[in-house]
Amino acid sequence: MTDKKHFITGNLSGGSRQPTKDPDTLNNTETGKVIEILSEGITEGFATPSKKLTSELAQVNEIYELASNDQDQYIAYAHEDIFLDDTPIRNKNDGTKNTDGTYKTANFNGFDKPSDGGFDVRHGTLNQQVLTTDGTLQTENIIDDNTQRVDKGSPITKTVNVGRPSLASTQSVAPERVKVTLQVNQLQEQTDKGDLLGREVEFKIFFQYVGDIADPSPTLMKQDKFSGRTSDMYRREYVFATESFSRDSFLRYPLNVTVERVTDNNLTNDSIQDDFFFAALTEIQKPTTDYQGQTLDTNIEIDDGKGNKQIVLDGQFSYPFTAYSFLQFDAYQFQSIPKRTFRYRGIKVSIPDAYSGNTPTVDINNGRIIYPDNYIFNGEITNNLFWTTDPAFILLDLLTNTRYGFGNYVKQSEINLYSFYQASKYCSQLITTPGGQEPRFAFNGVINKTTEAFNLIQEICGMMRCYPIWSGGQLTLVQDRPINPDDADPCDYQTPVYTFSLANTLNGFSYSGVSLKTRHGKVVVEYFNMDSRQLDTVVISNEQVFRKTHNIKRVKAFGCTSFFQAARYARNIIWSENNETDVVTFDISIESGVVIRPGAVVGINDPVRAGIRRAGRVSAVTLDGNGHLTALTVDDSASTDLPSTGDRTILVVDSAGKALSASISSISNKVVTLSSALAPSSNATFQVNTVWLIENNIKSELYRVVDLEEQDGILYKVTGIPYNCQKYNFIDGNNSTISTLEKLQNPDFTTFENERVTSIFETDRGGPASLSGVTVLRQKEGQIISVVVVSFENVLGAKKYLVKYKFKPGSISNQGTNIYGQPSVFMNPLAGYGEYLREFTTEDLTFEIENASVGTYQVEVYSINARGGVTRNPTIQEIQNFGKLAPPISPTSLNSEFTQSGDLKLTWPLSQDVDVTSNGHVIIKHNDDTSGAAVWGNSRTIMIVHGSQTSIILPTVTGEYLIKYQDQTLIQSENAASVIVSTPDLIDRDLIGTIKENTTFGGTKTALTVNSSGMEIDQNASNTLIDSITANIDTISDFDTLDGNTGLSEGSYQFTNVLDLGAKFSGVIFESVVRFEGFSDSTLFDDYVPAVVLNSDGAIISGGVDALTSFDGTILENAIAELQIQTSDDNVTFSSANNFIETVATARYFKFILNLKTTTTTENTRIIIGDASTNTLGCKVLMNRRTETSGVLNSTNGPSFTFTNGFFIGTNATTGFVADNPSITINPLNLGTGIHYEVTNITGLGFDVVFKNSSGQSQGGKEFTYTASGFGKKV
Repeated sequence: MTDKKHFITGNLSGGSRQPTKDPDTLNNTETGKVIEILSEGITEGFATPSKKLTSELAQVNEIYELASNDQDQYIAYAHEDIFLDDTPIRNKNDGTKNTDGTYKTANFNGFDKPSDGGFDVRHGTLNQQVLTTDGTLQTENIIDDNTQRVDKGSPITKTVNVGRPSLASTQSVAPERVKVTLQVNQLQEQTDKGDLLGREVEFKIFFQYVGDIADPSPTLMKQDKFSGRTSDMYRREYVFATESFSRDSFLRYPLNVTVERVTDNNLTNDSIQDDFFFAALTEIQKPTTDYQGQTLDTNIEIDDGKGNKQIVLDGQFSYPFTAYSFLQFDAYQFQSIPKRTFRYRGIKVSIPDAYSGNTPTVDINNGRIIYPDNYIFNGEITNNLFWTTDPAFILLDLLTNTRYGFGNYVKQSEINLYSFYQASKYCSQLITTPGGQEPRFAFNGVINKTTEAFNLIQEICGMMRCYPIWSGGQLTLVQDRPINPDDADPCDYQTPVYTFSLANTLNGFSYSGVSLKTRHGKVVVEYFNMDSRQLDTVVISNEQVFRKTHNIKRVKAFGCTSFFQAARYARNIIWSENNETDVVTFDISIESGVVIRPGAVVGINDPVRAGIRRAGRVSAVTLDGNGHLTALTVDDSASTDLPSTGDRTILVVDSAGKALSASISSISNKVVTLSSALAPSSNATFQVNTVWLIENNIKSELYRVVDLEEQDGILYKVTGIPYNCQKYNFIDGNNSTISTLEKLQNPDFTTFENERVTSIFETDRGGPASLSGVTVLRQKEGQIISVVVVSFENVLGAKKYLVKYKFKPGSISNQGTNIYGQPSVFMNPLAGYGEYLREFTTEDLTFEIENASVGTYQVEVYSINARGGVTRNPTIQEIQNFGKLAPPISPTSLNSEFTQSGDLKLTWPLSQDVDVTSNGHVIIKHNDDTSGAAVWGNSRTIMIVHGSQTSIILPTVTGEYLIKYQDQTLIQSENAASVIVSTPDLIDRDLIGTIKENTTFGGTKTALTVNSSGMEIDQNASNTLIDSITANIDTISDFDTLDGNTGLSEGSYQFTNVLDLGAKFSGVIFESVVRFEGFSDSTLFDDYVPAVVLNSDGAIISGGVDALTSFDGTILENAIAELQIQTSDDNVTFSSANNFIETVATARYFKFILNLKTTTTTENTRIIIGDASTNTLGCKVLMNRRTETSGVLNSTNGPSFTFTNGFFIGTNATTGFVADNPSITINPLNLGTGIHYEVTNITGLGFDVVFKNSSGQSQGGKEFTYTASGFGKKV
């Protein structure tokens, strides 16, 4: 028979008392463990400790080589660089120790103490140790699983025995770690009042190496306790590393593991269950076989990345040359394996080696290579590896590494290391930005997918303005940088490396350009934002070009994590597209073809463009005793302009192919005497027949060689683009030109004009490459006039332009009216032009024809060079003007963005038509459809604003927004611009329910009817019946509206149910859903009279059948659907009805009315019927999250406490409308030792909180505050 205990409970007042129960706080912990490969090794490690522990890490490769305190500090700093679901394990600067030596609380369980073992990392060194965490690959062997109870005074010991190793082996045969498993079957106490309380059992774990002669005494490994309550079995595991073991130290074993109970036993009181057990002892070994059962070799041959094979003692999964981390996290904190993001400094590479006492170093903050002022690169790179962001030496490592790079195909001897060093120096120079200083180019990329080798090399080269070439048997980097990149101002030195003229080229020079139409006025560069850990963009604009072309270029900056570096990337593109479009090509012989290389800046004297000959061949040289040039004789003085006075400089090419510059003292006939002797370059001389070039105020044109193509072994074709030293000032923002973000993103191009004069005049370059005109309407003296705005492209070298134009009129067409109800314009192709109306010169690239008549203008533009010569090849263009009869120019775009408050901001370009901007309007419509198929006529007009307005802020409602311009005569633009908007997923807003009417339309309908297509206006219903007339029938003058044949133009529908929230709430948000369409069958296709606008060739350019968007009936602009809301506190008296798209209201009861309208009885409006999954009539009901914080409260007044304002959680009266219970945070003010609290019975109105001591007894007098967070605010 089972003995049962009976308890009688009660109190003096005659009521009953319910037993209390401590929460079951002991649960077998589940953890997630992830081993993550971070990078190919050898790596620097996590970014924050790399910066803050520079000296500690300088002498070690792995963190386990640090002192234990430094290891903890490294891990704490690394926590700041590890993000789980975008939340750092430890907030920024929380890795810094407190004054008491502790660390701040981490954001996730198990990481507060860095030594707790939730994280470890290996940097990928060759002989790195295996991770000593539970996350490594391992095998476990249970030594003793005899579960034994541990009583106080009777400790339990289990033993690890090991065998003697063989004499031939030096390997350990002992376990690397042991696991101690402890257990309680139950841990609780039942009082005589029926309460269930928690218990506490404290214990110690000892290790004793029995054979250790020096110190055989036990060592305390852990002192801990089980504390809390559990009604079922609870186990806890402790893992300890064992002493290293080898043939020479095996006598220290066996190892005794002892568990001792510190807390007294309760063996006689069966109301207390706290028996404590040593459940199992397990040894943990690394695996000796792989997943296929094959024995693992301990000696592994591995490529060190330099082409050498090394033998590594491994076979135990230390993963040489692989950087990886271990994370162990509390599985209860995540619903699935969290997304892991690491801020990690990757592969270390070789950098230029020290020379003559000057040693390059790496800036630990930004990764650039710092070169000493007097450093000379001797062609050697370091054997030691360094972390750097220098793209040149990162690329070199990728090219030469045999393990993960291209080293099996490219030898280091096949690489021009000096070109990489030169590129690196330019990359590492500091650039001043509004955000501080940073390297010009820094590579922080991740290569984690298979990529074509050539494409990858090109991407890395491109981000530092380089491209690779094969030259002289070596891979060489060619970089777009100033001639002398070490000068602070790139324009201080502009001496080319070689000169060309007609004397050393074949067939002269050819030039080509790029049309303005193809250029981009905006460049959008995508880069990785390290702060948000997401892709971000920077936009650089050339508004002058963008207004003409509206072209936008979008690119990705590979390996870029800096806003300002991305901006420089974009500014380079903007500059190149607008200043490097004049391409030169010319043929040269092998003489200079073997000297010139892509990237070289050369000087060109083209007498055709310069207007003078200033270059040629040397017919004689005069040298001093040192072989230095003192004078030379030019080949021709008769056809050469040799300046006799002023500052003059001569460039002479020596036998090594290098252009050298010297000042000129005097010129007599053909003899040019130098101001001082000019020394040739090393091992070179000055020889007859070399080339020369003279400069004074007229300079040579500078071009950068971008391509050198060998033609037939003796001839080469050179392609070059203009070199302008101001480009680099423009890109880098020198002279404080980008001191603000506004100046950075909207640069002033006039600041960087090239002041280098290269010609006395320009040859006939013809007319502009493009010439176009548009019609705009302007207001002048109170009248709207038509203006034709003509623009054309700049002609290189033109000083001004001659403009002529003449006109032939158009006439009113007799072919009906156009789609806007205006007479059609007929441009008669047979009519002739009259005399020139105007002829003038201008330096501007635009001009206007005011008071333009309807018809065609023929415009001619001639370029005029510096000598006043007028081109014989003008550009001629016909421009048609339709004047006020044309619709406004359609909007080109509609953009959307969300404000911080979650509202929607719409922006659009200002209309180009003055009859829109002065007295016209911008019409804004909304359609609930998000498929992109919204039609203007079937969308709701939500706002009409003045035509000068370019933005508006509206409540955010999902759907498609559309705009059109409308002029003062109510003519709308032909096309609408639109944008699809989805309501942002705001964290402070909750959808509590959706009202849907369209499946049955079961509400009250007035003058509406329902059919298979939906609900529409019942146009067969009579407005007035004869029998209902009460007035004198003789006074009725119109009986047409009495027979029902004319139909109704509006109707209404009241929703089926009144919405009852169960109480009055403030701030209730309603988003309307109305999907409707207009329709009419009054216009038949056969009855359609086309209205057209013809061009000068008689072709239709507007109107006609092509203007129809629907063949089923007239296009409706008059369909109207309005949803209204009424509110009430008593369901009797309701407020007046107000139209809404989105509205915020305060009430308990809400009523909704739909009004359908048309402005003519020949048209109708219909709500689309939809289906069960589609809402075409209804609304969404939402509430914002709010937080309520109390004043100081006292537990004596509890246990129930009421919110100041209740939260919405749903009631029986609002079936289907629910929100989450509010969350409660208790903030104790005087908790005391052993006191805890329990929060229960949370409702929308309040909650219960009870403070208890360790025995479960309620405690009064405990002060606290609470913070409640939920949805809605009850009034």
